[in-house]
Amino acid sequence: MIDPPRPEAVEAVRKAHEAGNRVIMIMITGDHKATVLAIAKELRLAVSEANVLSGHQTDKMDNHKLQEKLRDVSVFARVNPDHKTRIVECLQSMNYVVSMAGDGVNDAPSLSKADIGVAMGITGTDVSKEAANIILQDDNFSTIIRGVEEGRNVYHKIKRVIAFVCIAQLANVLAFIIISVITKIKPFDSVNILWFNLVIETLMSISIGLGNNDNGLMLEKPRSKKETFFTNSLVTILYLAFVTAASVIGTFFIGKNIFHNIEDAKIATILVMACSPVIFAFAIQLPNYRIKTQYNVAPTNYYLLGASLIALILNFLMVYTPGLNLIFLTTTKEYKFDTSPLLSWQMTVVSLGMMVLPLLMLLGYDAFRKLIRR
Repeated sequence: MIDPPRPEAVEAVRKAHEAGNRVIMIMITGDHKATVLAIAKELRLAVSEANVLSGHQTDKMDNHKLQEKLRDVSVFARVNPDHKTRIVECLQSMNYVVSMAGDGVNDAPSLSKADIGVAMGITGTDVSKEAANIILQDDNFSTIIRGVEEGRNVYHKIKRVIAFVCIAQLANVLAFIIISVITKIKPFDSVNILWFNLVIETLMSISIGLGNNDNGLMLEKPRSKKETFFTNSLVTILYLAFVTAASVIGTFFIGKNIFHNIEDAKIATILVMACSPVIFAFAIQLPNYRIKTQYNVAPTNYYLLGASLIALILNFLMVYTPGLNLIFLTTTKEYKFDTSPLLSWQMTVVSLGMMVLPLLMLLGYDAFRKLIRR
């Protein structure tokens, strides 16, 4: 008689191993050593008996020795509940995030001790289900891997949206404060800020979250426990926020000091501030937009492409449509225009140039970093 592993389990183990040398998969069972080794070979968890330890052998080791063995041993046979719990504790002391899957009463202590306990919903005992954090409804190991993949994608999408919003808000605040302090003129009013936040940024943020999953994330190493949303991205966020604010401020002062038209300067400033999120959403690689990695090419985010087109159309309609511009460009009302003001062609050209400035600056920044690394 033979009870071979499911084909999807073999594929799931392979997929988990692709995440790099910081992922360790260990089989812990009470079965005989020879039986376990045969199954482990099919799963590609073990090559020879050197990769297998028995519970009796672990009893002769202290925790330090067992931790060293865990770097090479991926299968444990003839173990009892205490052995399972000890293995989990040793892995945790090595700074691993430990997930333990089991279905029996003897798995309950280790399921409870692990960072993430996973019980089987069909064959699992009530005790194991009570001790676990997650219950698999299909008793399929590959479901765990799919859950990890989905979790990584959700985390990265949330991180992208947070970074996007931080850049937009910081740039907005910096531009408003600097222009107001220097010139005593408000570059945009509350209705403009509501337009930025509730219409443009909301539209872009939702589209980033709706993007297709990136299968390449399963090829990356697990993130550290100490990693925050701003790890490895804070410099880019600050850089793009300051560059975006600089482009908005530059637009205002070009209109005010070069073309000597404060009304045009305000309208152009609002247009650049409203369109900049569309540009830097791609510039900082927030969406899955043809980002080529060492592993694959991420799928195109068509939601973001559509949202970007809609946002640009809405922004230009806000400026160039008679009637709408008097509603949204409230700064013009202070100057009591009798007719609907349109942005001059000179300031339109300036605005378009300033919109792409964050993208050009980031490309230059990346090129400079690559040059330094050489």
